[in-house]
Amino acid sequence: MKNLRLLLPLAVLTASVLVACGGGGSSMPAATPQSVHLRTFITDNLAQDYAQVWVQVQKIEAVDASGARVVLYDGAAAGAPATVDLSQLASVGQLLSQTSVPVATYRRIDVTLADTVTLVPRDGSPALHASLGGHGSPVTIPVELELDTGIASSLLLDFDLARFVYDPATNSVLPVVTRRAEGDVDKFLRNQAELHATVVSVGADSLVVDDRHLGAGITVQLAVDAVIFDESTHRAVALSTLAAGTRIEAHGVLQPKAQPTDPTVVRTALVRIDSSAQQGDATAQAEGGGVVTAVNTSAANGVTTTLLTVELHDADFMPGAGTITVDASQAVFSHGTLADLAAGVAIEFHGTRDASGNVVASRIEVEGASSQDEQERHPDNSFVSAHGTVQSTSATGFVLQVAAGEEHLAAGSYSVDTSGALFTSGHASCLVAGEAVEVKGSLDAAAQPTAAITATEVEIEGGCPAQ
Repeated sequence: MKNLRLLLPLAVLTASVLVACGGGGSSMPAATPQSVHLRTFITDNLAQDYAQVWVQVQKIEAVDASGARVVLYDGAAAGAPATVDLSQLASVGQLLSQTSVPVATYRRIDVTLADTVTLVPRDGSPALHASLGGHGSPVTIPVELELDTGIASSLLLDFDLARFVYDPATNSVLPVVTRRAEGDVDKFLRNQAELHATVVSVGADSLVVDDRHLGAGITVQLAVDAVIFDESTHRAVALSTLAAGTRIEAHGVLQPKAQPTDPTVVRTALVRIDSSAQQGDATAQAEGGGVVTAVNTSAANGVTTTLLTVELHDADFMPGAGTITVDASQAVFSHGTLADLAAGVAIEFHGTRDASGNVVASRIEVEGASSQDEQERHPDNSFVSAHGTVQSTSATGFVLQVAAGEEHLAAGSYSVDTSGALFTSGHASCLVAGEAVEVKGSLDAAAQPTAAITATEVEIEGGCPAQ
């Protein structure tokens, strides 16, 4: 949340309504559809005083004129509410659900949150653990509107952070939610999705899965250097070994649709085979992601311990502070290596939480780093993550101009191959001279005439002028 002066900025809910095709033969007019496909996202507007704002979304419901309710999202159905750091959703839409709803005019959206919010100030002071209602029970925020799902293509509800009021006397927050213009959804730099799904079929470089919240027939498109990681064996496996019925988890970028009726496609660099059913107490499991701020290595009695301080950006648990300690000593790396861990590197982790709330990681992914297979093919290449500007473009990528001060790269020009890259925001047509970008991948310093980067991830930082 942003804007502290006793004002608590929260998030934005975006629901895109995609109309399904109607029936009808060649001599008959198309039938009026009885239901439509509703896609529900959440996102956040700008925040200035809080580095992190954590809430738990429990349920989202649409209410029609008769009072009938349609559930758009239900965290209980997934076993837990969606834990969200709203400050990380600026210019990002997170897809929460896709579901068929009756064609109707809805008069209200009810958003139910857990009665807790964690605010992490930017000035480094301790996190504030406040209440949304003050009584310990879930809080339902009604949003009055008129949504005709027969014609609407998207719905954006703004948790108006600048108008949320924080009362220090009661340590509680009064939320305000308003409706935004439908066209604002196009301003998001990217949309993302999280899958907890069951495999239906396996292709050469993709999966088709069914997800409880995102619906049936979701295509999971694998990036070039993607890894299928089996949590039960802590090893990468071939895509072809997956069978129908396998439970998987994945985070990825939601690909834009040319038509509303096109299938939903999520592109990802990591698919995790879910083995939580065999791991005993699921409540001890923890996963999340963030940026490493410190690496502390110690040795005692012949045992080396590596502890990471991670500034959390994403987690499936409500954190007690803005940072968490992750023990990387025994972790297996699906992308990158232990040597790649340094301040400023983004990671994802999976493991268990100990009694102190720290995480003992069983698996770590260095975001944007090469897989183990790619490292074996190019052992002399090194991991890079750098910001710069596009100097010129080519059929396979662009030339990156890097200024002094970057962690992994010296100032200069680097040729970047984006042919296999995952664009975490924008796409290849957004690359124009002068555009600010962040590139992650592997560096071949011996390449001529300029050192070459094989990009695994590219982020268009200034929007997308080609859109």
